Amino acid sequence: MEVAPQFVNNPVWIQIECSELSGYSIQATDNCDNDVEVSIIEELVFSGGCFGNIQRTYEAVDNCGNSVIFIQIIQLVDTQAPVIENVPVETTIYCDAAIPAVPSNIFGTDNCDTDVEIFFTQTQTNEFCPYDIIRTWTALDECGNETVETQVIHVTVEIPQLISVQTYPNPTDGDFTFEFSTSKDAIVYGALYDMTGREVLPLMNGKADGGRLYKFVVNGQKMNAGAYTVMMKVDGEVLRNRVVITGK
Repeated sequence: MEVAPQFVNNPVWIQIECSELSGYSIQATDNCDNDVEVSIIEELVFSGGCFGNIQRTYEAVDNCGNSVIFIQIIQLVDTQAPVIENVPVETTIYCDAAIPAVPSNIFGTDNCDTDVEIFFTQTQTNEFCPYDIIRTWTALDECGNETVETQVIHVTVEIPQLISVQTYPNPTDGDFTFEFSTSKDAIVYGALYDMTGREVLPLMNGKADGGRLYKFVVNGQKMNAGAYTVMMKVDGEVLRNRVVITGK
């Protein structure tokens, strides 16, 4: 009597990771043949889920030519989040140093998705030093799995123990930078005065945080040539710094 092979313990419906599909196979047994040949004779792809469903038709043939057909539905899923490559490590720089450029070689890899989307955002915790720059890369695959990687750049400054007021370049024929810092919190009023003592431009008014470097760029091109005084009142103490605008 001719006896066809049998598909034993193979589910009619199975859910597997999409990355495991290439290595997935089923077996058949036979009363005489210990090595039954199993082949896929038809494969249909249907939508559904993330990567869809596959209907596979298998045929098992023993060495006497007896055969049997088995149909199985395979649902492909992706539960693994992508990986983001080349994210730089946390670093610390001084506020006068150049901010590192955003890397151009950031990319994502995934077990199933060959075109992982990368989204980039950047935030800064404060306008003046010290502050942190927070760079965030988010990778999203086709199935909605998400990975977030972050780099923090700490921008710091060495604050002198005393109150510091500086202007540069000095003399100048254009814009100049005004810097101010204090080692402890203080109430501050600062302004730029001309040689007659007339206030030309307010610079600071309010509480200054200790340990922070304040920088303001002043448009000197709109001012008359001459000598000016930056006057800072810090908790009752008065500091002066002279700046010369040469004009053009």
